[in-house]
Amino acid sequence: IKWVRIDFSWKNIEKAKGVYQWKKYDDLITEAHNKGYILLPILGYTPTWGTNGGQSSPPTEEKDWTDFISAVVNRYSRAPYNIKYYQIWNEPTKKAGFWKGSNEQFIDSIYIPAAKIIKKHGGKVVFGGWPISNSMSELVQILKISKAYTYTDIISFHYRSETGYREIYDNFIKNGPVAGIWQTEIGYTDKKYFLLTKYSKILSWVIDHDWNEKDKYKLFWYPF
Repeated sequence: IKWVRIDFSWKNIEKAKGVYQWKKYDDLITEAHNKGYILLPILGYTPTWGTNGGQSSPPTEEKDWTDFISAVVNRYSRAPYNIKYYQIWNEPTKKAGFWKGSNEQFIDSIYIPAAKIIKKHGGKVVFGGWPISNSMSELVQILKISKAYTYTDIISFHYRSETGYREIYDNFIKNGPVAGIWQTEIGYTDKKYFLLTKYSKILSWVIDHDWNEKDKYKLFWYPF
């Protein structure tokens, strides 16, 4: 276990427009590095000053969002922090409750603008994590909006068996352009032997599907 997801919440880092609270996140990354962990920041959640709704609502001005992304990625992609991968939002659907805009709004105003900035700084883009409340077929269709998959390095989803990988693999991994699949939440149960049986089935699947890079497939345990 070397990877840890952490919310780098817009609403907490930039509580007032243009004023960034870095210390907590500087310390988190430093502590994680000292303990041998690798962080996956989750960038999202709109501050009250930037929207007419709540934290799951689209920002009033796209530039406010891209200014935040630029500030975070510029700071943390460089030494001494050296963050490589960034996840844009989490469970971005109305059913899951973490995104109240349309799919098109998310892709065109949130995802692609942030992805371009991350890539400009040499980072890797994680789409996700796609929630269990929505189908994998819907995920495929959303990734095709404005060819969002072409800005994507990793597609992540939550709480799926090995069968959940197939549609994503066939559409985006087998012949590119996406590099890998991560399941960034799995667990949230106290069932005996759950992790052992689930992990072994998924491990068998990834071994059979070109696991030729260490970052191509990952599982992130989500504690109960």
